[in-house]
Amino acid sequence: MKNPSKTFTTKEGQKPPIQAKQRPIQAKQRPIQAKQRPIQAKQSPIQRKPNVDNQDLKTQMGKQYGVDLSGYKEHQNSSFPDKVGAQATIQGKDIHYASGQFTLQNRKHELGHAIDNTLNGTPQGNTTIQGYNIDTTREEVADKIMHTPLQKQSDDTTPVVQQKSKSSGKTVLQRKGEKKALRNTLEPNPDLGYKRMRRGNRRGSVSDTHGLSTVKVVYLRNYTDMRETTVNNKTLKDSFFNRELKAQKQAIGQCLPHGTDVEKWITQNYNALTAYLFSYLGAGNCGTFGSVIFEQLIAHTTDQLVARCSMVDTTEYYDHGFTVTLPANAQFVNLQNAIVRVTKDNRGNIQTKHRKTVRVLANSVDPKKCTIVDGWNNYQLQTLDQFQQKDNVYGSILNNANIRVQSYKRATGYDPVEPIREILQSIGDGCLQDLEQQVKNNNQQFIRNPWSNWTKYPRIRNYKDTKDGYDTVSDPNFDENNATDNQKLKLSYIFDFPGRNTVNDQRPLGTQLEDPDTTRQEIEVLLKDIKDFDIAEKEELIKSFNWNRYQEMSMSIRGNLYKFVRSTAPLTRLFLQTINNNSHKVKEVLGGDNLWKGSLTRTQKAQAGLLLSALNPQDAFEFLDGLDSDKKRANYLNEVDTDLLNLYYQRGNNLINPFNDIPRKSTIINGLNERAFKAYATTLNHHQQETLKSYCNDQHKVWLKEAINLNNIIDNLSF
Repeated sequence: MKNPSKTFTTKEGQKPPIQAKQRPIQAKQRPIQAKQRPIQAKQSPIQRKPNVDNQDLKTQMGKQYGVDLSGYKEHQNSSFPDKVGAQATIQGKDIHYASGQFTLQNRKHELGHAIDNTLNGTPQGNTTIQGYNIDTTREEVADKIMHTPLQKQSDDTTPVVQQKSKSSGKTVLQRKGEKKALRNTLEPNPDLGYKRMRRGNRRGSVSDTHGLSTVKVVYLRNYTDMRETTVNNKTLKDSFFNRELKAQKQAIGQCLPHGTDVEKWITQNYNALTAYLFSYLGAGNCGTFGSVIFEQLIAHTTDQLVARCSMVDTTEYYDHGFTVTLPANAQFVNLQNAIVRVTKDNRGNIQTKHRKTVRVLANSVDPKKCTIVDGWNNYQLQTLDQFQQKDNVYGSILNNANIRVQSYKRATGYDPVEPIREILQSIGDGCLQDLEQQVKNNNQQFIRNPWSNWTKYPRIRNYKDTKDGYDTVSDPNFDENNATDNQKLKLSYIFDFPGRNTVNDQRPLGTQLEDPDTTRQEIEVLLKDIKDFDIAEKEELIKSFNWNRYQEMSMSIRGNLYKFVRSTAPLTRLFLQTINNNSHKVKEVLGGDNLWKGSLTRTQKAQAGLLLSALNPQDAFEFLDGLDSDKKRANYLNEVDTDLLNLYYQRGNNLINPFNDIPRKSTIINGLNERAFKAYATTLNHHQQETLKSYCNDQHKVWLKEAINLNNIIDNLSF
């Protein structure tokens, strides 16, 4: 057996260990990591794309994440990855690709490890392969980077991965993602296999589908719900879905890292796999809907807690559940005597209130920093603060003690569905075929019983005749090819529910604008009344708007944003603070390379001076030198900041030399205010100051003397 601590020795000395992760067919491969600066190895992915120029990808990814990748060397057709059963490895700044494995996805993954290691330090080894020290603890981050779309290069690209999170010290990939999770649940996504999710007992779902959505839900719940069963005289929990997953243990194992305990992995990720199955088939009940949202947030966000919650109280009974995202440091307390269940008589009157001690949010949790995804309440997305201020299905005033936390989990950014997505889709397709056959056979378990349960609700009774008519469609002898359009429509209800589910984002304007998942169309709707915004709304807009998306907006929206940032000095300062005085962004908002100068000349001098000071100095000099009036030049110099003033004067631009006529010299010199004049005077030598004096009026002579004294210059000038 080889020595587990084996390292490589080069002219640089001992090199660090390896990162490599085995990945099967039908799944993108992931690397492993090792001690100190490990090697990462990656197994063959599904999609293989043509080679991409080394420097282009490294430069683009490095710029996007704020990391210099220029020192990393990529070696094609290397024999080393085979030694650890990998497709590609990274050790230190050397990345090796096995023959034929120099693909875009592999490269993005390995460079993702390089980015992660640079930002967060290299990991420690946790296993060995062929005697080499390997680390498998950092795969989710590298995969997250691999799957993150490359941004279009620009001068102001903001890194997607920040250096460190001040709160946790961990890399932040994406803190929020509630809108994306809700959208994935509501809207079809062919790439991921999601269908539009219609819930069997959501308002409208049963009536819209004439009760048939319930058929699909009952079938799926029966298929996936864990129930107690006896095996070899032992009582275990099992389900049809769990048995199917374990029956495909070998295929699943090929999609996971080498050595994974597949049955344990299935148990650990069963809820997430179940949630995807419901998403793929497009149906679920209230609890399932919340589970899908919950698992979406766990898999696609980081650095926050995701909680399944419900309303609770000690005097009132609430029956309402939802999903909440919480700060990573959120705390909880116990609420005693909380009403968790009630028993009613035949008339619906409460007979007994069942109480217990439950976990609720502590008062220290800021409701404004928590987001609720509420499937029952019209797919609403809102802050917990809004929810507590009567904006809930009960219209009740609430506080943190009314938010029961039934379960919670830290978002990991790990998606267990991704490696076995095709297997899950195959299982889902089998479910649909089985359901269709049972419906056509008029299986009482899935047809009669669910419908009978729902007919007691008034809004369902009107559709009873529709259900009776459906019996004809479900007859085994039904000829689908010769069916009427109405019969075909009824048949489709089970397999492709209609509906217009949309994300109902009710969060404050600033929160929606800051959310990267808010689409351009949604922003346009938010800003449709932009012309009528008051000063507070303008401030919120300028502070929260993602200025990298400025060019995406319509001409009307851009025009109003352009007016706002130039309207008052406070708004201009807020704009510059928001964009970190980015010169490229200033020119873009002012109209681009061909129009920005004209826009500045039409801007009030105070705001123009602020914008001019944020520009690249060469652009600012070009603007000032191009002005057609000495008075205008003096006016702008009076408004720009001291740093630009000093640069402008120190570049050799002597205001008293370019002009031959005294009136022009006097115009620009005496047009400067005290700050601009003194800044200019202190850049001159003794002789130039003597000359300057001859063009000064009385006030400027006083300022000249003060400027000279301020700089401890002793001269013989007489005033």
